[in-house]
Amino acid sequence: MGYKNFVAGEEALAADVNSFLMAQTVARFPTAAARTSQLAAPALNQLSSLDTRPGALQYWNGSAWADVSGVVLNGVSVVSTDANGLATITFTPAGIYGSPPTVTANAQGSGMPGAVLISIGTITTANFAVRAFNPGGTPMVAGLSISWIAVGPRA
Repeated sequence: MGYKNFVAGEEALAADVNSFLMAQTVARFPTAAARTSQLAAPALNQLSSLDTRPGALQYWNGSAWADVSGVVLNGVSVVSTDANGLATITFTPAGIYGSPPTVTANAQGSGMPGAVLISIGTITTANFAVRAFNPGGTPMVAGLSISWIAVGPRA
């Protein structure tokens, strides 16, 4: 199947509509079950979307429907840590990731003496914990600006 430019006034034959138009659009279905019943033999790399998963675009990989891409979120959160240098950052509503994402974080703040070590604690699909230490090993308890990025599979 290739690509066809239709000409005004040209008759749209069923074979052209099925081969060119239907296979080159993103088909929308209310549920995965509806997609399976209405699209019995998807073409390799055919795209679809489901009303039950808003914003998720899927493609047929030859044996199953797979997400086109994961979810990438980023931001800056200003936090104050506890006496142990621990703070929790909520970065997205629960349910957007299918499994815990990979999170990378970096800290900065006024009066910080050099680099700050950040360890990322348990990651859920809604938040992560950071523990910040001064280079000498003492916990940072002042307000920190945490720049973060979370990458993971879509739910």
